[in-house]
Amino acid sequence: MQAARLEKPNFRHSFLVRYQDRLLPVTTEEVMASYIDNGIVYLLLQNGKRYIVDLNLDDLQQQLDPRHFFRANRQFIIARKAIQDMTLHFNGRLLVNLKVKTPEEIFISKERVSAFKRWFEALN
Repeated sequence: MQAARLEKPNFRHSFLVRYQDRLLPVTTEEVMASYIDNGIVYLLLQNGKRYIVDLNLDDLQQQLDPRHFFRANRQFIIARKAIQDMTLHFNGRLLVNLKVKTPEEIFISKERVSAFKRWFEALN
């Protein structure tokens, strides 16, 4: 009997993003966060620039490696490498500060704080 072959999940490594009348290649290494604003999903890059991506956050979350990206809340997916620090906030929530400027503050709910800490502290 043959041993079952373990399939390695195939996560996205790059995107083609729209910029004016061009498509630009962007690697997931450059992505610090993704967020939704007025129904439009953006990728926020290390250089502080943001680009529209033609996916919703749920689909994007499925395509990004969960070892490196975490769904912080309904508006944000954040990269581990983007996290500058975290502030304990009232009601048991965490305020996550990134190394790049975001359009609004990123909070982790009290219910998700434990999962967030486990994800952040996990060895890769």
